[in-house]
Amino acid sequence: MRIDYAGGQSAQTNDVWLSVYRFDTENWEAIGLLPGEAGQSHRTFVLSGDKLKNYLSGDGDFRVRLYNSAGSSFTRQTDALSVTAYSNVTESQQSCIPVSLYTEYGASEGEVTDLAKPDGAAVVTQSNDQKKAAIQLRFETGVPLDNIQELTFTLRMKAAGATNPQYISLLNKDTGRFAVVKTLSANNTMETVYVTLDSLHEIERYLDNGQLTLRIYNSSAAAFTRELDLAQMTVTYGNFSRFTVAQISDVHELIGTENFKSIINEVNQNINESFTIVTGDISDHGTPAQYALYLEDRELFQNPVYTTPGNHDVRWWNANGKKTFTDSIGPLYQSFDYGGVHFVLLDSTVNYELDGKINKAQLEWLRQDMANVPADMPVIWFAHHPFKINNNVTARHELLELAKGHNVIAFMAGHVHYYGNVREDGIPVNYVTYVKDNAAQEFVTIEFTPNYYYIYKHKASDHSRTLWLTGRMNNTRQMELSIDQIQVNNQGQIHVQASATVAPDGVASMQARIDNYGPYTQMEKNSDGSWSCDIDPTAYTPELVPGAHFVGVEAFDSNGEKWTDYADYTMMSSQAGIRWTFETGDMIQSSATVLGTRVFVGSNDGFLYCIDEQTGTENWKFETNGPVISKPAAIGEDRIVFGSEDGKVYCLNAADGAKEWEYTAGGSVLSDPLVDQERVYIGSGDGKISCIDVATGLLQWSYQTDGVMRQRPTISNGVLYAYVRDTYIWYALDAQTGELRWRGNAETDESLFVCGDVRPIIAGGKLWCIDAQNTRPGYLDLQTGELAWTGALEKVSSRGMATNGELVFYTSNNGRQLTAFDSDTAQVVWQKDLRYNSRDGDLQAMQIDCALVYENGMLFHLAERGRVTAMNPITGATQWCFDAAGFPERVFWSTPEVNGNLLLASGIDGNLYAVEIS
Repeated sequence: MRIDYAGGQSAQTNDVWLSVYRFDTENWEAIGLLPGEAGQSHRTFVLSGDKLKNYLSGDGDFRVRLYNSAGSSFTRQTDALSVTAYSNVTESQQSCIPVSLYTEYGASEGEVTDLAKPDGAAVVTQSNDQKKAAIQLRFETGVPLDNIQELTFTLRMKAAGATNPQYISLLNKDTGRFAVVKTLSANNTMETVYVTLDSLHEIERYLDNGQLTLRIYNSSAAAFTRELDLAQMTVTYGNFSRFTVAQISDVHELIGTENFKSIINEVNQNINESFTIVTGDISDHGTPAQYALYLEDRELFQNPVYTTPGNHDVRWWNANGKKTFTDSIGPLYQSFDYGGVHFVLLDSTVNYELDGKINKAQLEWLRQDMANVPADMPVIWFAHHPFKINNNVTARHELLELAKGHNVIAFMAGHVHYYGNVREDGIPVNYVTYVKDNAAQEFVTIEFTPNYYYIYKHKASDHSRTLWLTGRMNNTRQMELSIDQIQVNNQGQIHVQASATVAPDGVASMQARIDNYGPYTQMEKNSDGSWSCDIDPTAYTPELVPGAHFVGVEAFDSNGEKWTDYADYTMMSSQAGIRWTFETGDMIQSSATVLGTRVFVGSNDGFLYCIDEQTGTENWKFETNGPVISKPAAIGEDRIVFGSEDGKVYCLNAADGAKEWEYTAGGSVLSDPLVDQERVYIGSGDGKISCIDVATGLLQWSYQTDGVMRQRPTISNGVLYAYVRDTYIWYALDAQTGELRWRGNAETDESLFVCGDVRPIIAGGKLWCIDAQNTRPGYLDLQTGELAWTGALEKVSSRGMATNGELVFYTSNNGRQLTAFDSDTAQVVWQKDLRYNSRDGDLQAMQIDCALVYENGMLFHLAERGRVTAMNPITGATQWCFDAAGFPERVFWSTPEVNGNLLLASGIDGNLYAVEIS
């Protein structure tokens, strides 16, 4: 039985006695003392052995009493009091009696065999002339150390005439000194004392080749006698045996090659690991050479290696999407059991993106995987992203929700290149540092023992090891928190009510806020045990706009643990509203296309969907053998064309989804096609730009580049202008023949070419672009490809431009600042900052790979957190704002489509959002 207490008193008092009721003797028995100090304290008491039956009634009642006194009045506040009962938790037990007895102080009568059972035959020790008495008992066990779960010592004794406390100690084999493990008051009547050790690290300090020495010592002001009637050591052991796993993160081949090899050598020579997990960023930019070097280095490990992808592995040179990883490294996510622990390796990456998300299909896989794991089996998750950047708590919450009802002991990650850890929803989230150019050559190991795990920081540079974190192998104490009610009253205030139906460590406080920003509102406890508050949204900066929002509630227990829940609500708008949402089986990175009364969109679940524009119902879907990231393009009024990661270009009948033809490319087809003059222009993972006949699906010509043309090209005066994810970026080809007219002079490195991952814009007789060398706006000479001008605007990156023909619109600072340039003179016409008071901490207008859209005389800006801003393109004045999505908050990572009065936004939550503009 484990008793956890948290509380305190208003003033200094005498010691607090914690007692349990004995049903056999019908009285209270003190089992522990707490200091009577003012303020809060937290203590845990463990009871074990046969005596437990005396504390339980026939109906299973267990009673706990707290008592203390003081010289003046005081108030005691009990924040948490919980009792945990463990039964049938052991496979085997071995009971041992001492093999020898040594009297250190005083004189003893009796034999060590007298300690075998409580029969009145005892070892009696008389104190010496210094009023001290001490005996040492040596125990032996043949149970292997690594299999030991607990040691419990049972001592039945009394000390007649003694006044000072009794100290029970164990001999530390490393220091040669005794360490006190329990202190108790001397008792003139016979009592049974239990001492339980459940930490293998603590046990191995005292157990030396199966031998252990226990010491009982006390002193008094006068002579006394101690009588010991029983001394027993119970060894609880099972099949779980200690083992170690290594975790390495952020290698960044080729830069990290030498550091990686040094770590591999350290692991092979000095770490007795069962296997190693590498949590992503195995490459610096995902080039074939970097992948190949990782595979070569991985072979140097002497034990198995498991690898998860990182953003650097799928963001840059991944012309074939995640297929490059699966074809060469292994599965994106997987799980397996080892040593009684369930290991789950997750893919937190998103194609072409920096930040992370556990995609919808994978969450469903994880839900099913966890359903097959016994509820008490330790589970540990590994992934690249800790979901820390830009306050990505909702991505983490979606994952941690699946831990409910399971024994998830930790979530291990990398990505941020430094050590850190937080706890949320009862789960330790730990992120480790990097290899890359880290001269210390750091990594971690996780040592699993029956009751605890230990995480060590290692430096291969000096062979050092330092204990970093400790956690329990049983992490099932979970609060069940739910938001019960959200109401918007006539004054615009948001009434929130939440409750914790299960709270093993109590509820100390709750707080709430909207959309994960703004001030917290403290919640008050109601008479029915629920908690509530009224949130005043006028205090929020930036202001809350009409549309979808969510409330987040944080509950804190008596240990300071934070537990969260989220729920949506809606503020009505007169300018826009959600016409419908359409759910697919996985995240959507494909932008939608409208043809007549039909909406077409691809999903990473491998389907192209045809949806009724008015109702949002599915007309049909077409299955491919890979994610569909490609934006569909219309061929006339009756056909649709798109690509798939499976390496094919598909042409379908728009009415019924029947396949009319398919073209097999030399790599994955993640490109947005362009249809012009009875031809389809599209890029593929083998670096080719291909021209395909729309009627037959036959190749007309192809041109070889060094990367993939992902964004839709444009044609002007018979020339195809394409932006490619390689170091040249800018290409001009003869649209009829594929002959190269010119190739650009971007001269970028292997990372900044992503600035070219935008749609080409022609305005004012210029080809507008992003200068990748300094991430500024620029334009090219249409005839020569020369970079003719670069603007002064900084921090322009891969969020695409738009034009109304006269003005060209750019975003900067992660999409939160807008600039309009005159297409003829390149002069700044207007600038607009969407941040509140230009505050960089305002994330509400931040964009992720989402281009501006000009349509119907309006300029549209879509933020990743759902905010749609419609602006006058001539002045930049905001016409209206609308929030298209509530929870999860970070959802729109691709360019929207605007058709008539409908804005279609593709969500990485797997939903297509149709926003109707009034």
